Order: sequence, then structure tokens, then C-alpha cells
Amino acid sequence: MKNLLLLPCVILLSSCVSQLSAPQCANMDWHEQGYKDASFGMSPGDLSRASQLCAGYNIPGKEHLIPPVNKEAYQAGWRKG
Repeated sequence: MKNLLLLPCVILLSSCVSQLSAPQCANMDWHEQGYKDASFGMSPGDLSRASQLCAGYNIPGKEHLIPPVNKEAYQAGWRKG
């Protein structure tokens, strides 16, 4: 029964990654995001999806407004979660 309840939560959270806005990416606490992802049973591979989405807000030839993903912080948070 718990697994049936967990599945919709995981699906809902994974869909949230696809909804990241530029301000969310710019202000992302990658350690906290890794912790949350692990707490909800998401794989560390979900970082690559968030990384691609956030990188998409940076336009080549323009000043990069979105800082690069802090993979080390994300992985540290994920290990704690």
C-alpha cells in the first residue's frame, strides 16, 4: 500500500524538475535539491535533467545568468538524503 502512495509522489516530483524556471535555476541550492531527490527515492541521474534544463536558460554569446550546476553539492546532499 505504501508503494502505491509513493509512486504518484515520485511521478509528481519528477515532473517538477521539468518545470524549473530561470529564477529557480539561478537560486538553486543544489545540496538541498540532492537531499530532496534522494528523500523521495529519485536517482542521482535526475541531476542531468535539471542540469540540462537550467543550462538551457543561458544563451550562447550572452552573459551567463544561470550559474553552472554544483554537482558536488548535489551528490553530497543526495548521499545524505
